[in-house]
Amino acid sequence: MSQPVYQYSIVNNYRLQLGANVLNYANPDLKWQQTLKNNIGIVMGLFNGALNVVVDFYNEKTNNLILPLDVAPSTGFVSYQDNLGATKNTGYEVSLTAPIIRDRKRNIFWSISFNTGHFENVITKLSPAIEALNKANNSEDLSKQTKPLPRFEVGQSMSRIWAVKSLGIDPATGKEIFVKLDGSQTFTWDANDKVSVGDANSKLKGMFGSNFSYKGFSFNINLAYQYGGQIYNQTLVDKIENVNLITSNADERVLTERWKKPGDHVSFKALVANGTNGLVLTKTTSRFVQDNNYIEASSVTVGYSFPQNMNWVRTLHLSTPRIFITQNNLFHWGTVKVERGTSYPFSRSFSLGLSTTF
Repeated sequence: MSQPVYQYSIVNNYRLQLGANVLNYANPDLKWQQTLKNNIGIVMGLFNGALNVVVDFYNEKTNNLILPLDVAPSTGFVSYQDNLGATKNTGYEVSLTAPIIRDRKRNIFWSISFNTGHFENVITKLSPAIEALNKANNSEDLSKQTKPLPRFEVGQSMSRIWAVKSLGIDPATGKEIFVKLDGSQTFTWDANDKVSVGDANSKLKGMFGSNFSYKGFSFNINLAYQYGGQIYNQTLVDKIENVNLITSNADERVLTERWKKPGDHVSFKALVANGTNGLVLTKTTSRFVQDNNYIEASSVTVGYSFPQNMNWVRTLHLSTPRIFITQNNLFHWGTVKVERGTSYPFSRSFSLGLSTTF
């Protein structure tokens, strides 16, 4: 990132001489990002191996933090990398594993595992150049303000969500009511009224696993979960309030849950007759910040290990041949509706495998 990189192009030529494209906006003053990591942990085996516990605490400090900095479009690039500050990460991780059943005579085994963790990221130092970036992200450019933009402040997390605080849709007019920094209310959205309305970083996040086997048959499931984080539901903005009915597909809530007449208590503002959007494009607002708590089956596997005394196993000189089928993302339960296929096709997939050693 500190040196310019070029790539020859057979498309660009002049008098049979090859041209070259500049691939990056180099910053010769860029320094290496430096991170100092400290951690302390403990590993415990309790109740004669019936419960194994691992606890780990860590603290990381990063100097010369590398972040993108916007540049003028006339340069041919959107941004370049620069050393713009320092951060501190602190957190913990806890892992538990327990063999519930270990019956070798009947060949029955069942074990479970659980882990959880939390980390916090805080900006401890910023370059003066960041102020220019924050001001640029507070511009009135509609193309930039329809989704949350990054904002960096000392003492705040890098995963904070910044938006104008909203009181919802006014039943009398169908307009959105915003809260200014001084606490007053207005129908006019102002980028300078942005505040921290959530954090994408969760309070707890981890996995739960269960592995059961009986006479060669096995069943394994892994569940992922998250609690306490927020997400900006951009799908609701793009497919309901800022939808273009002439050129784009729309969510049915455009007709069923938007404001139509005085007295309507709804979640989405009025839709105008020309079918493009409301009175103005919906910009970043706390109305679309939602708690992102969920639990999902990240993988489910069913398998069978063939006995070593089978004739074909001995003939082929195989060891522990096993056939299995795995499905990823079997289900997802959460506080935010997961709307898939809005930007790319979505389908569940199964994987069938055969493994062995010789």
